[in-house]
Amino acid sequence: MKQQSFWDTDLGFALGAVLLLGVIPFAVVVCGVIVFSLPDTPRNVILIVVGALVSLVLLIIFPGSFIEEARYRRRKEKQRRQAQRESWAFQEGLRQQRMGRNGGHDIEIVGSELLRQRTVELLDALKVRCPSRYAEAVAALPWVQEVDTLGGAAANSGGKFIKDVATWGPNHFRNIYLHEVGHQVSGHGRNDWSEEAARRYSSTVQAELGADVQL
Repeated sequence: MKQQSFWDTDLGFALGAVLLLGVIPFAVVVCGVIVFSLPDTPRNVILIVVGALVSLVLLIIFPGSFIEEARYRRRKEKQRRQAQRESWAFQEGLRQQRMGRNGGHDIEIVGSELLRQRTVELLDALKVRCPSRYAEAVAALPWVQEVDTLGGAAANSGGKFIKDVATWGPNHFRNIYLHEVGHQVSGHGRNDWSEEAARRYSSTVQAELGADVQL
């Protein structure tokens, strides 16, 4: 850690302020009085000397305000970084709680225990067999929610599933889940939001998982 200098302490700053705002201006005034009291001194020389001394004082005093401004900015930056660290720690705590609730996966599942079970089983299989597809699934559907109805649909690409979809069997659920993931992956990746693209994605990932995978 860098050692703090004396002038960075409160005492050093106070002493510096006294010197800048008290002793130095007083010395300038004394010098001015002495110069003016000298006999046979040309007036222009006196004005030059006084002007130089005043300029020196201004050059010394005014940077003090900039120093204080710099101190203020450093304090604000320190506070901002501290707030960021606290926010990160808070968010990380929430993430750990979320992963603890959902089988170690960084998603949120809101619904029945069966929906949670089906989702966790599928993600477990993807994580082991197809890590890249697992990353796509978690990014595509970070929020999985059970709802009463979706206007005739079983699910949508926003992560919503009708309440009884998890009871249709694990393989059927896997197909629906990966279909909705496919909408997100194909849509954002290739700007193809078609049903055919989602079906193709689901079929491809299930083939990569292997027919022997039992959920």
